[in-house]
Amino acid sequence: MLTRANADETDRLGALAAAGTPAEPEYMQMFSARVLAETAYAAKWCAEAIELLQRNSGSTAIMESEPIQRAWRDARVITLHGALNLEALSENYGRLMAGSQPHKFEGITTLDRFAPVAPKAG
Repeated sequence: MLTRANADETDRLGALAAAGTPAEPEYMQMFSARVLAETAYAAKWCAEAIELLQRNSGSTAIMESEPIQRAWRDARVITLHGALNLEALSENYGRLMAGSQPHKFEGITTLDRFAPVAPKAG
């Protein structure tokens, strides 16, 4: 449901940009922060579901050749990756919602791409 709504909004924003009326940078930054946080939540929920399957599959689920074991390892690694760090992404989204600038995480988020440009002095 989250992914579908974000895909629909991405299509709408793409159509606006193609028509020559792109969304405001502030909106794009907020939207990007929300998509990143929601993606991290979805990854966490998937990992939790796979962990439940693994725990309830008996002792064979820990065998390296077992598909559930592979899915569990993959899901676990995904949730550990910096680009899906739920705490950091949630904090950035919250900071934007509160009117503050997000933290800069070099190379992890794309929020700086959409940051509003400060007017040039002079």
